[in-house]
Amino acid sequence: AKSNVLTRSPTNPNFSIAAGEVSSRGVEMDAFGRLDQNWRISGSFTLMNAQVTEDNTIAPATRITNIPKISASLLAIREDAMP
Repeated sequence: AKSNVLTRSPTNPNFSIAAGEVSSRGVEMDAFGRLDQNWRISGSFTLMNAQVTEDNTIAPATRITNIPKISASLLAIREDAMP
């Protein structure tokens, strides 16, 4: 959990105050290796549940919009073999 997250001021909507709280739980997996002499591969997968636990304007248990629930990547690199 992270506390003192900026949240909208209840008295002035043009300002923010450090009063909110958010939490996140999840799992991340990474794998990498060599397929053969010329190919390397790397991949990752993340499953994240980030939500508001306390705020002046946002209801508790609301998902945080700028953190994706599912994220994945795959990278393949081809290298020429050295003589």
